[in-house]
Amino acid sequence: MSKRLVYIIGLLILGIVVAGMWIWQTKQAPAPKTDSIGEQEQPAAQQTAQDSEKPVEVPINTQDEQDQVEQQDEIADEPASQAPSEEVKAAVFAKYTYTLPGEWNLTLKAEKLIQSLASGQQIQFGIVKNTSDEKLVYFAGSVYNQDNDSNMINIYEFNTESQEFERKFKREYSAGDLKIDSMNSSVIPVFHVLAYLPENLLLVLSQNIDDSPGLCADPLLLNETDPENSRALFTLDLKNPYSGFKLYDLTTEEISVLKEKESKCLEGLGAE
Repeated sequence: MSKRLVYIIGLLILGIVVAGMWIWQTKQAPAPKTDSIGEQEQPAAQQTAQDSEKPVEVPINTQDEQDQVEQQDEIADEPASQAPSEEVKAAVFAKYTYTLPGEWNLTLKAEKLIQSLASGQQIQFGIVKNTSDEKLVYFAGSVYNQDNDSNMINIYEFNTESQEFERKFKREYSAGDLKIDSMNSSVIPVFHVLAYLPENLLLVLSQNIDDSPGLCADPLLLNETDPENSRALFTLDLKNPYSGFKLYDLTTEEISVLKEKESKCLEGLGAE
């Protein structure tokens, strides 16, 4: 066999080997990926560009969330509440003013006189002046009857010049007898006169006979925090004292002044 023939046969064999390798590599290469509808997967760079063109979805608040946002905006717009002025404080203290029995120079004399109607009576705080006739004062007297677990309550008008007195109201209360608002049925009341108001009205606080709210507690505010429903703030009409009691509400401004007074009292106790 000539050298030329051998050379040609070698080239044919080499071509066959190269063709076989190319066919084998083609079969091993993965097919292009397609999506669910048969479209060929796009290159990452192209897909990112298309995603950037999609509109951005803005989350929509629920109704509750919108209401909360609006409420926060309203609170932010509201001006900060200011402390009551000195003029307002003076007006509140002038309206609700009373004297304690220990501060009144006629307490012992008056108690001795009213005990002629009921032995053992004691004058309860406070003692208030008639703003139209300052020689007249009003107070509640009471005496506890241990035998039948009751409290006899009287309200008096007392003339500081003549030292004459007139009983305006009288009633003996046992537990559950005071029917006002949603009063706790276990309460045996004691009355305290806290102010003389226009139209001949007395402002009266009723609380349980053994109630002890604390040194700094303002009597006018006791009805504001009363989880046991054992207290009531009401008016008694001196023109018709047995016509029934009417509940009395302080204004927001008055409550603010009195709470500030309580806070200062507590701060003073803490400093001692």
